[in-house]
Amino acid sequence: MFGKRNTIAVGRAASGIYLILRRHFANGRVLVPANICYAAIYPVIYAGLEPVFCDVDPSTGNVTPAEIDRAASSGIKAVIVPHMYGNPVCGMNEIASFCAERGILLIEDCASAMGAEVDGRATGSFGDYVIYSTGYAKTLDLGLGGFVASDLPLEEIAEDERSLPRHASDVEQLEKEFSRNYRLWRNSNTPMEQSPFSDYFWRRDFRRLFVFGIPAGLSEKMSNAVRARLASEISMRRTACGVYDRCLTESGGRHVRGYSFGEGAVPWRWCVFVRPEIRRRVIDALLEHKVPVSDWYPSVVDLFHVEDRFANARAMGESLLNFPLGLQESEIRSCVNLLVETTNEICEVEK
Repeated sequence: MFGKRNTIAVGRAASGIYLILRRHFANGRVLVPANICYAAIYPVIYAGLEPVFCDVDPSTGNVTPAEIDRAASSGIKAVIVPHMYGNPVCGMNEIASFCAERGILLIEDCASAMGAEVDGRATGSFGDYVIYSTGYAKTLDLGLGGFVASDLPLEEIAEDERSLPRHASDVEQLEKEFSRNYRLWRNSNTPMEQSPFSDYFWRRDFRRLFVFGIPAGLSEKMSNAVRARLASEISMRRTACGVYDRCLTESGGRHVRGYSFGEGAVPWRWCVFVRPEIRRRVIDALLEHKVPVSDWYPSVVDLFHVEDRFANARAMGESLLNFPLGLQESEIRSCVNLLVETTNEICEVEK
């Protein structure tokens, strides 16, 4: 599967990152973009390595070869490259060559980009290792699970996976608690070091939330879902995203700017930009109308004791909105109309 010789199933994509790093390194630094899901950072720390952050392209939120080159200081053992929002990273050949020349392990993060393509190749075909997710809200949503794929042997990583503690039911409660507290902190607009949540996030061990073995029976379920559902899911996502784009164009919404997915993308959600100073009010108004809007992904550096010097990632996280794709055309049109009406009203009041 996925164009690699070897594939194993894991409890979640984060567990895959942990297993890869633990097998290769006892210490060192791992370069990651500041615009990434926090679930990709915790396994770096739990594997005994230090995350080092870099900035991203301001229009896509994806890391670029130039940003990797700029940030790749001494001691970098690995680079994690996520295809954000299902939008493939441009310059993957250049990134792969950069890593190969310097002996840096390239981990391609396709958690939100299963089935995408770039430069005529499948995403996941560039890295030494590639991770996929079948977790919540991913291309194939099974609630849990992921894959590690590689042309390198995976027997030892598979053996390590079997030694991990199994996923337990109380982890679901911990995940709800973590997500709720993370949302409360983000909505407070308070730096983490000044927040009442700092002890919660900086002192607690969340290892069992991000690193666990695959539950019994899930591996077969995941493989069957890839074979039976992936093609239709990709088609649905691309079609729905096109409907959103068409509705936005027809609405003439001058205060909403569309996010541009590249050719070969498999959109995670439909994404748009609004002005940072009005975004919170837009979200609140849409939620009042039961519109399932979200605002992922913000810059994560403050969560990990790092000064926020990454202007592009911060700007991306302060202006992006996301909308679900599994809707009927009438529902999509309603979402877009409410979005446009809301932003117009707020901007008119500001005048």
